[in-house]
Amino acid sequence: MLRLCVLLLLPAAALLAQEGPLRVIAFGAHPDDCDIRAAGTAAKFRALGAPVKFVSVTNGDNRNLMAAQIAQRFFKVPRVITRLYDPIRQSVYREMGLETFCPTSLGADLVRDYFLTGVNRGHETADDPSTVGAS
Repeated sequence: MLRLCVLLLLPAAALLAQEGPLRVIAFGAHPDDCDIRAAGTAAKFRALGAPVKFVSVTNGDNRNLMAAQIAQRFFKVPRVITRLYDPIRQSVYREMGLETFCPTSLGADLVRDYFLTGVNRGHETADDPSTVGAS
């Protein structure tokens, strides 16, 4: 475990030595990835003035909610977004002050648009503007 911590801190020190603004985004694909494992590193960067963001993308809506709340309330991360699969929960999460995105709703919107317009927006990419609107 000690070696892992050292390996994480060495790149962090190199990043701090660079010029320009440092931005930190913590992605959590597994329970406790960001809120427990990366929290100390993120807190150190924040103390040094780097803006820190938090994205919770585990496979469980309840775990994402818990991780996002820990980041937002305990670590005072100002911008937190969490994935949820159940679109019915979206309004509840928003009432709790959490931003969300729902792949279930996004996918349903893509399918609906395809059947209504014949354009598959799932082929659009931000890196290649020529694919926008292509079917």
